[in-house]
Amino acid sequence: MAAKAKLQVLMLAAENAALAGAKVGGMADVLAELPPALQSQGVAAHIIMPDYGFLAKEQGADFLCEFEFAFGAGNTRARLYRIANPAVQP
Repeated sequence: MAAKAKLQVLMLAAENAALAGAKVGGMADVLAELPPALQSQGVAAHIIMPDYGFLAKEQGADFLCEFEFAFGAGNTRARLYRIANPAVQP
């Protein structure tokens, strides 16, 4: 019998206390603690958030790609980086 696939969850957030310099309010604390709690339940939680012009560089993030998407009346370009959540064990 094949193993059950792990549930993958993608969350969008404006802040995350798990990353230095990325905490503004209380929601950052929730986002820092939620992925490890979900991991203990067999759920892999991933968070996507803005770079704010400094987080990727300060965190030593790995560049993945650049893409364009429709936004408002035009198109916008975005870069995607990956940072391992220090609170979640691989």
